[in-house]
Amino acid sequence: MSKEILTAQEFQLKDKKGKIRACLGLTKDQTPFLCFYDEQTIARIFLLLNESQEPHLIFYNNQRKPVLSLNIYNDKPAILLQGQKRELILQVTDQDEVGIHARDTQGNLLFRLFAEKESTWFILSYPNNKQIVLLAKENGNITLGISAPEGESQIGLTVDKESPILMVFDKNGKASALRIKADELEKIISKLEDTFTIK
Repeated sequence: MSKEILTAQEFQLKDKKGKIRACLGLTKDQTPFLCFYDEQTIARIFLLLNESQEPHLIFYNNQRKPVLSLNIYNDKPAILLQGQKRELILQVTDQDEVGIHARDTQGNLLFRLFAEKESTWFILSYPNNKQIVLLAKENGNITLGISAPEGESQIGLTVDKESPILMVFDKNGKASALRIKADELEKIISKLEDTFTIK
């Protein structure tokens, strides 16, 4: 039995009303794509290979705006959720780190959560490059820091197996460390409780 081979630049699937519901073809860059349309001929699912010849799957809403993307970037998976003013990205980096980060429409980082081999980071970003950083390590140490642009003072608090350490950095980056002993910490907590207790 002979096999029939059809060759074309584009194949279109139309419904009874003559509307295109699916299309298989090539882009201007000669990259293959597959697109599915709804009854209003709005593209809702788009599958193609990107410039690096890696798969890219995009889902669109009724306003023709992308809201969900599944990508392979540098052989690593990534998921992109897009809203009107925010976008959330879940990805695996080249160093096999798993991370989640959110950005606004201008591309400014809002927060980032990612895990390395020996530590987990959570970063909150604010205007003027100011950040709140929380670092948890496998050895049990936890660090909370407030970072600022170069030339401004910074502060950090580290909790290890012994006791908390308060770190203060001046404008020149010089650090001063103060270890808070356990009994002193209990007194500080007790004083704070007395101060903020409503009687």
